Amino acid sequence: HTCHLGLKDHMNKAKIVINELENLLDNAASIVQTAKEKDEDINHTLDSVITSSDKEDVPLSDLSTPKVTDYATMMAIMYSMVKQDYTMQVRIASSLNLKSSPGELETYCQMWSLRPFVDDDIMHRAWSLVP
Repeated sequence: HTCHLGLKDHMNKAKIVINELENLLDNAASIVQTAKEKDEDINHTLDSVITSSDKEDVPLSDLSTPKVTDYATMMAIMYSMVKQDYTMQVRIASSLNLKSSPGELETYCQMWSLRPFVDDDIMHRAWSLVP
């Protein structure tokens, strides 16, 4: 019974983290929208500059530098993975009871520890975006 309460507490804390991630993702979407609007304004200005003076070189942005959309896309992917992992954990936790067979418990333990929805390559790529 104590373990079950501890598990519920863990799931409640995980839900709070999921909600915080969702809020961050919403903020990122707003930032991307703002950046997109600014890019459109800059492109319009650059078009005016280029047509008025063909002699000047206009510097291009560094393509190797991650853009706001790269960060936001990665955040969306990360959120999706964490949300799916959380949903799996909730299903596992709600399925547990005193009558669970050892085989069921072993399967749940494997699923819990394998984290099938979390892609290590994506995690490494996300860390590479951190300055």
